[in-house]
Amino acid sequence: MKKVILFLFSAAFLIVSSLITCFAESVSLTASSDDSGKLSELLSAFSQCGIAAAVGAVSIVLIILFIIFRKKLAAKLTDSSGSKMINTFIALFSVSGIICLAFALITDGTTWTDMMHIDNSGEFLKTQFSDFLNSARVCGSEKFYLLADKFSPFGMLLYFIIAQFMPAKIILSNSLFDEIVVLGNQTCMLLYLFIVLFVIVLFYRMSRSVLRRNTFNIRDEVTAFLLIVSFPAMYCIELGNIAGISLVFAMFFIMYFNSEKKLFRELAYASLGISAAITPYTLIFALFIFDKFNKKNILRFIRTAAYFVVLFTAPAFFTGFHNMKSYIISFLALPSKDYIIGNTSITNLLTFFGIDTEFILYAVFIVTQIIAAICIFILPAFWQKAAAAVYIILNMTSMPGSFILIFAFIPFVLLLSEKKHSPVNWLYMLAFSLLIIPIPEWFYYDKYDFRNLMTMFGITNVYSANELISLPAVQMLFVLLLYQLVIFFKNNKQKKTASAVQLQEDIQE
Repeated sequence: MKKVILFLFSAAFLIVSSLITCFAESVSLTASSDDSGKLSELLSAFSQCGIAAAVGAVSIVLIILFIIFRKKLAAKLTDSSGSKMINTFIALFSVSGIICLAFALITDGTTWTDMMHIDNSGEFLKTQFSDFLNSARVCGSEKFYLLADKFSPFGMLLYFIIAQFMPAKIILSNSLFDEIVVLGNQTCMLLYLFIVLFVIVLFYRMSRSVLRRNTFNIRDEVTAFLLIVSFPAMYCIELGNIAGISLVFAMFFIMYFNSEKKLFRELAYASLGISAAITPYTLIFALFIFDKFNKKNILRFIRTAAYFVVLFTAPAFFTGFHNMKSYIISFLALPSKDYIIGNTSITNLLTFFGIDTEFILYAVFIVTQIIAAICIFILPAFWQKAAAAVYIILNMTSMPGSFILIFAFIPFVLLLSEKKHSPVNWLYMLAFSLLIIPIPEWFYYDKYDFRNLMTMFGITNVYSANELISLPAVQMLFVLLLYQLVIFFKNNKQKKTASAVQLQEDIQE
């Protein structure tokens, strides 16, 4: 009976998620004639949209039910077992996957291709493996300057090496977007598949190793498998993005940076150096070394940073230092005044509601990043520290696209490996699930109305429900981190007050 209720809850949750995406489309079409992008205009459009009103009503009912039954729900979830959380995630993902596949069949694959960041206008799927194939072709022809804003010098050198295994006629092709020729070449596709399988196998083994600390059963196997076929993973595979390679090396660091074996520790430092050389924001994981602030840990941090500096700068002798400069400027880009689809930064949420004052964007971005950094040092559980670090990554204003959601795997796997969970942990699980599971869609995108979506906010395109929901889900993660930080300081203050009172009583005695 409990399993039936769990699956019904999962189905209801996913239907509401789909309604939200349908609401986003409907509201945008209703408000498409407005130009100023004020919050009042959005509310006006909301009131005129039947689907939006239905979503609002359902949301209000759910909030009321939560308020009424929150104590009973908290009691049920207090000290709940790790296996219960894993079962819930598997149920959510399973129901979601089934609905997604069903919608894909009904719509002849339209909803699936929309979810995978592809325009369904009837043209050839130009984004298919584009990051992998086109980047290798550009770097193979030594036109690194074309990718200077997109990839680090190490990433471009990696693509150059990959290109050496590709036929010269493809590398030297005059057409930058001639994927049909590339996709038809067995050498290119076998090389791509080899790299994908390399990443999948390593990530699966690492995830399985972390989960085994809890229990060894079929649930852990299924969980590791579902992560591999999740939305962020499939998104990276569809584009051929090297973020998956960066994830594998970052996860190796997480697992072995505190190993008792010196060799594994050194390999862990080098692994994070490689990961950060590909995607510099993963260097934030090096802060985990400071479980204690002493000379030994400072030296360990310096060694890790040295690996990164060498691996990041050395390829620039080959790719060009002007390329490295362009990448750094792009990477350090500050808050944008325009809404960017797929960007999960809190400044993007502000611009969605028409808040584009430069001072406010800078201030909110800096404050949220500082708070998350404090959480890394303050929060007790290691998975919480990892969640704070991943929030910093996902909150970067210069990180475009949904491929960075793949780094949410690290804290999520660590969370699932815990033996006991509090009610707050379940909220974390919900936030991570919204970033990972494929959210189903049941509406068609018209290629003209679609491109006018949310024009009142300057939005030019929306590809999938996951991209719409990932932004509030990431900021939900920040709210949870902030809540736990406040609770930590509150409990710490109470302990100090109690100790002071006890000391005074002892003196009086």
